[in-house]
Amino acid sequence: MVDALYERHANRILMFLLENGEIKKTDLLQVVSSSDSLSNTIRKLEQEGLIATESKVIGRKIISIRLTEKGFRVAKKLKEAEEASKGKSELVLQESDYDDFISHTKDMSVLSHLNALDDHVAIREVNYDHQGQDRVVFVYVKLNGHGILRLWCEADSSFNCWHVKYAWTIPDVQAMVQNQMGKGNVKEVD
Repeated sequence: MVDALYERHANRILMFLLENGEIKKTDLLQVVSSSDSLSNTIRKLEQEGLIATESKVIGRKIISIRLTEKGFRVAKKLKEAEEASKGKSELVLQESDYDDFISHTKDMSVLSHLNALDDHVAIREVNYDHQGQDRVVFVYVKLNGHGILRLWCEADSSFNCWHVKYAWTIPDVQAMVQNQMGKGNVKEVD
């Protein structure tokens, strides 16, 4: 799994690079307004092998950024998925792509949102054991040890696992958190 794709602006950065080719780092300020967030996301995308950076000194230091081959493939699939979700095209795997897709995803799990209740969300994890077994994971709204409202995963006993990161992307969960904050019904983690 590519953890860097969970970074807040990662997908927009990859799509921007796909559309514009090699660019200067400062060009990405059109996509990400915070310089700190931009630097952090670029670092993580580079660590995952999705982008490559090169520093040049031409009077001042200029950092150029481009997609790697892996990054290009990921960005292209993100673009296809975005277009398919808008009804502009169909996301179709060709037979030659299918074998490649299966070989790269056989050891991956997939998450899907089942439902959001008053204080927790149920998430279905497909192929969690990489042998076709599914499970349901519950993510709760709780306070961490410092009194900060967070989402907490029961399966991983974690405030920061991939289930929690996925849960934050669900609008129903964001509304659930706001509702719990308004009620003051947040419990400490045992």
